Amino acid sequence: MGPATLSPSFLIIISVAITAIALVYSIIHRDQSRLTRRWVFLLSLPGLIMVAGFYSFAARMHSALGGWPDSIGTEELPKNLLLHDGIQSWMFFVTFLVALLIPLVLALFSLVPRLRTRLIYPAFFGSACWLCLFATQLAPKGFLYWFWD
Repeated sequence: MGPATLSPSFLIIISVAITAIALVYSIIHRDQSRLTRRWVFLLSLPGLIMVAGFYSFAARMHSALGGWPDSIGTEELPKNLLLHDGIQSWMFFVTFLVALLIPLVLALFSLVPRLRTRLIYPAFFGSACWLCLFATQLAPKGFLYWFWD
């Protein structure tokens, strides 16, 4: 295994691909599982909460600073934004970690015959997490520059 196989981009691509394949497979072969509106809402909720926290933090930061920060880090942030920053950073990290590791859950569901019919639930959850993580990349450039550095 070379360094390319452990790069973050490679791991993200593999996780997204496995999650998408599992979702398509579970939609095509829906044996006994039915994804109701209630389940769609519940499985989407963690990612949607993360996106709401991300964009509300961006809006609050822009409002409090009158623009995007000039420097990297939290030194410029007012104290009332530091808690929001901590919460949204934690939510982003947890959502990213869950989305990255969802292929392990999908493998478990695929290998256990009793769980195989319920594969759509973790596949949809992982897909929702990835979609919400990708939605954060639509934020303004100034905020993304600050956020990623």
